[in-house]
Amino acid sequence: SVFGGMALGAWLWGSVAEWRSISQALVIAAALMLIGLLLGMRWRLPDPRDLNLDPLNRWREPAVKLDIQARSGPVTISVLWSIAEADTAEFKRLMVPRRRRRRRDGAQRWSLLRDLEQPDRWVERYEFPTWGDYVRFHARTTQQDASLIDRLLELHQDPGTPQVVRFLTRDPSARVAPEDGEILSV
Repeated sequence: SVFGGMALGAWLWGSVAEWRSISQALVIAAALMLIGLLLGMRWRLPDPRDLNLDPLNRWREPAVKLDIQARSGPVTISVLWSIAEADTAEFKRLMVPRRRRRRRDGAQRWSLLRDLEQPDRWVERYEFPTWGDYVRFHARTTQQDASLIDRLLELHQDPGTPQVVRFLTRDPSARVAPEDGEILSV
């Protein structure tokens, strides 16, 4: 998205310079930067000193029964939630920042599914390219993330925490690495 933004900006300012002149394009750009500065002074970003970004350290790597390496993957994770109908709206509202956090820390293809036969059952699903990426993802969870996690756990109706199911993707049409027989994604 950075390169797309740069390309779009170059096209936009080139079009303005062609339409008016280079000096007028620069004056317009300077005026917009000044407006941005004034808006930034009015609506400030949060002070990072107010954020507790220390590691949460709640998660422990699961004992898996397959011989997997840090480079094994892709890995798909499903979190099974049980949410009462009365809590559905809040659950969906809380899943917006949850999705943002997961994606921020490396999760891919995040989705939220609802069971058609048991409407109180929800599945949060996301993927990582490798097992090592998944383990590092949990190391990135901060104290700041704890309040969201705790509130979601309060909404979960079943005893204990939601069930987490981890899958190692195996594509039978994928090529096999000769050194260890590990199936590699293509």
